[in-house]
Order: sequence, then C-alpha cells, then structure tokens
Amino acid sequence: MALCAIAININAQVVDRTPKVDTLSLADRLSLRTNLIDWTLMLPNVGVEFDIRNTNWNRWALGLTLRDNWQTSHTFKPGIVYNMAEARLDFRNYWRTRQVDDRLAAHKHIWDKAFSCRRRKVKHPTVTFYRGLYVSYTSFSFKFGPEGHQGKALTAGFTYGFVKPLYTFPSGRTLDLDMGVSAGFAYAKSDTYRHDRESNCYPVTEVGNWKFIPYPVLTEARIGLVYRLGKYPVTKKYRWRYDADPDFMARVDSIQLKRVTDKANQRFNDSISKEIYDEFWQIYDSIARINADVKRRNELKMAGETEMKKAAAKKTVKKDTVTAAPVTKAAPADSAASTAPADSATTTAPVTSPADDKKENENNDNPPKADTKESPDKPESPATDGKQEGTPVTGQQERKEDTDEK
Repeated sequence: MALCAIAININAQVVDRTPKVDTLSLADRLSLRTNLIDWTLMLPNVGVEFDIRNTNWNRWALGLTLRDNWQTSHTFKPGIVYNMAEARLDFRNYWRTRQVDDRLAAHKHIWDKAFSCRRRKVKHPTVTFYRGLYVSYTSFSFKFGPEGHQGKALTAGFTYGFVKPLYTFPSGRTLDLDMGVSAGFAYAKSDTYRHDRESNCYPVTEVGNWKFIPYPVLTEARIGLVYRLGKYPVTKKYRWRYDADPDFMARVDSIQLKRVTDKANQRFNDSISKEIYDEFWQIYDSIARINADVKRRNELKMAGETEMKKAAAKKTVKKDTVTAAPVTKAAPADSAASTAPADSATTTAPVTSPADDKKENENNDNPPKADTKESPDKPESPATDGKQEGTPVTGQQERKEDTDEK
C-alpha cells in the first residue's frame, strides 16, 4: 500500500502549464536540504534554500549549507582521520527543458546542448535542472596513510545538477531528489603530520604556507533530499515567465512582431534602394559612355581640322616664297636670234648686273672701229636690220644709226 501511495503521489506531480502568475508565501519559498553521501561518511550536514522572488516564474535561489564533524571524541587517536567543518554559500539558477518550435530555434552546436534549455524532444518534463556558483570556507584534517594533512581552504567554483519530484505528503508538502556535483579552484594552507601511537598524538612534520592550487578540485558530490516547507511543489515553481505571465507574453510577442516587421521593411527598403541604386548607375554609366564617345569624336574632328589648317598654312607659305623670288630680264627675241649659234635652236640670254650694264653703256658710247676685212676662217654672222645678235642696243646707238641712214 505504501509503494502504491508513493507511486500515486509521484505521478500526481505534473508540470503546471497554466498561464497564470502565482504569488508565493514565505513558506513556499523556503526549503531544507541535506546530502546523503556526507551522511554515509559520518559528516552531518544541513542546508537551507530561499527563492529570490515570490512569483512562480522566479528561477533564482540562494542557499547556505553547513557540514561539520570536527574533533570527534575517541579513546585513542585513530590512524584514519576524516574531519571537516565547512560553510558553503551557493547561488542557483533553475530551468526546464523546452520544446523546439517556430519561436524557439534549435541549438546549432553539440556543446550548446549542455547549457541550452532547448530540446527537439522533451524526455523528462518533471525534471528541473540547475546551474550556479558557490564559495566555501573549509577546515579539514585528512589522514588515510602514513602522513596526514590538515589546514584551511577557500574555494570557489561551479555547481550543476537537477531536482526531481519524489514524494508528496498528505499535508501537501513535497520531498524531492537532488543530484549534482560542485568543483572549483582552491586557495589553501596545509600542514603535514603523522600518527604517533606511543604518544597517542599527531606531531606536525612540515608547516605549509598559503598557496593557490593550480588544478580544479571536486569539492562535493550530491545525492540528497530537499524538503519543501510550503505546499507549493517544485513542478509549479521555476517556470519560464513567458509561459506563466500572459502580460509578459503579449509584450514579448509584440516586441518580436515589431522586430520581424522591421526586418521585413528593412529588406523591402533595401531591395527598393538596391533597384534604384542599380538603375541610377546603369543610366549613369550609359551617359558616361555617350559622353566619352562624343568627346572622342570631337577630339578626332579637332585633330582633322588642325591638320587641314596646317596643310593650308604650308601652301600659303610656299606660295609667298615663290612670289617673293627675283625675276630675271630676258633679252629681245631678235637679238637672241642674231647671236645664237647656227646649230642651236634656242639660247638663254645672259643675266647681267647693273655694273655690267653701266660698263656696256660706256663701250657703246665709244665703239671700236670695225674691221672691214672679213676673215676667211670666221663664218659670216647673220644680221637683222644692221643689229648684231646678242649685243645690247642702247638709245644713243639707235639715234646714231638713224643719222647714218639719213
């Protein structure tokens, strides 16, 4: 009958999913706990835990644990010593696993599962997990061999475990199972001693100093019980606020909806801006290409006009050079014909300078006496109207010739 009652009470503790905020009394926020492993080592211990807030969606709790079996009474000093006195303060965060859905995305990495509350399938809905930090001050004396160590230690570290409903009493109070571990780093001072059976004492062989232990130390392994003083079970406590508080749910949903809307609007604005940006640069590039083509054509046109102007300028310079050249005076045709040799058809008149003309004029004023005798060897030169070909005729000579004819 007792086992059936326990089974019925265990199954009756189901997780409350009603969206409602409950206010907890002082008794509902208090619980007592103890570690059964320490009891098996003859180390009495007791702890108390207090929820930070008085709502059912509160998930933070502060706990204090005391352990002590210091200086137990013996008739003879034992060869094995296990003495400890400790005060431990811990701060826990309780959480339950949640089903992955459209609002909750699954974790991306395998190592996220150890610290994530999201699961593709919730296998243990009544189990409440916890994680947190602790600090402790310990006085210890351990001896399991020829030498023992006694001293003090300050320890700080991390605690992890879970709580599962175990039994519900007829009064409404509940008993839960607590399993977990605590590990951290220690700053300790330890003296070495040995067991002197003859003197029935522990003489110290070496005095130690305070030092930091450079590796993690396992400070507690828990398989314990939690007794809740109130009538509010753990299956109704430590809920996600989104599931318990309708106002908070509406506020979160509105914020999420606003974020989604803002992202959609931002994507839309980005797409419109991108289209405008692309269209602008497309038009800009086409205008730039057209301007480049027009500029290239203008440069080619200007280069052609420049070449034409250079060619016209060269022609003008050449024409002016030809016009500015000196013109030679040609001899009369009848004189050129009288002085030309018999076997030549045409002869170019000699070019004379002004000084030569002056000398010829003086010779014409005083002509030499002509030899009336003809040389038999020299051929006779043809004469045209009494003028010798090739000899320039002056105005004085013409007047003289006219007088002789008269």
